[in-house]
Amino acid sequence: MKNLSYNNYQYNTPANSGSCIRKFLPSVSFYMSFLWEILRSASRAQKGQYDMTAWAASSLNMLRQIERIGGVITISGIDQLEKSEGPVVIVGNHMSMMETLLLPTIICPVKPATFVVKKSLMKYPLFKHVLRSQDPIMVSRTNPRADFKLMMEAGTEKL
Repeated sequence: MKNLSYNNYQYNTPANSGSCIRKFLPSVSFYMSFLWEILRSASRAQKGQYDMTAWAASSLNMLRQIERIGGVITISGIDQLEKSEGPVVIVGNHMSMMETLLLPTIICPVKPATFVVKKSLMKYPLFKHVLRSQDPIMVSRTNPRADFKLMMEAGTEKL
């Protein structure tokens, strides 16, 4: 599997990484690529062929698609992840779905990972196969106390 190339534990989108056509129609280009990646990943997950390495590769494909439409990605602090001897918890600010798409390619080559996800995502035909393959912690978002308890118990078990 290809990983991101870090320079001093940092990654920055290379200059001129976008294509002219994709920059002209970024939404169409990105969402077609996104849909294709989800379809391919879901198919592999249904066959039991979607492990953490495949998840990280899909994530890297999405990172490259974002760069092709002109997105600029900057990643730093990978040294902190590599230095930690035990398990870690990474909390994203969830400003968009991009962290969900990109975190696997950043984290999985260094440490095993899983996500805390809304249980309702398991109803979506394509996402459910991909998500289930990674054994996420599923919360309902209807009862914060119960969700927190579940997250702490399941998270402790996974760690």
